[in-house]
Amino acid sequence: MNFKGSKLAFLSFVVLCGGCISMPEVVHSERKGECKRLVRELVLFSRNSNEIGMYAGSRVIADENIRSFGADVEKLGVVGAGSRVQLYRFFQAANGSAGHFLRVQVEILDGQFAGTVADVPVHAPYHPRKKWTLEYTLDPNALRFNPEVVVPCDS
Repeated sequence: MNFKGSKLAFLSFVVLCGGCISMPEVVHSERKGECKRLVRELVLFSRNSNEIGMYAGSRVIADENIRSFGADVEKLGVVGAGSRVQLYRFFQAANGSAGHFLRVQVEILDGQFAGTVADVPVHAPYHPRKKWTLEYTLDPNALRFNPEVVVPCDS
């Protein structure tokens, strides 16, 4: 392949990959600040990642089994049943293997981790189970939360 052909092949590859991957962008929602109460205790994990990250930020609240995030995960402690969290931020991103996905972050309001912002498992290919949501959506206003994991604070 000559230099022009190599250059064209490289540029084509960059354009193709650029369409497959997008860094997370904040999605605005009227649900920001909505209060939820944990039905059961969950674990707060720390990841060797920046606050934004592609699939999750530096903190994640999930079940004990979080292997899908890799070896860089450290258990910080338990967020107890009955603890309140508020919906804090929503991201939308995409990659070639998972497609488009929505990420949800909450702020912990009670206990030793009050003020901590963490990602939560929603329906997307990369999150551990049990999921906080009942189905896949890209619209944060359409999220339906799993009553086995969280309920509204007023219930």
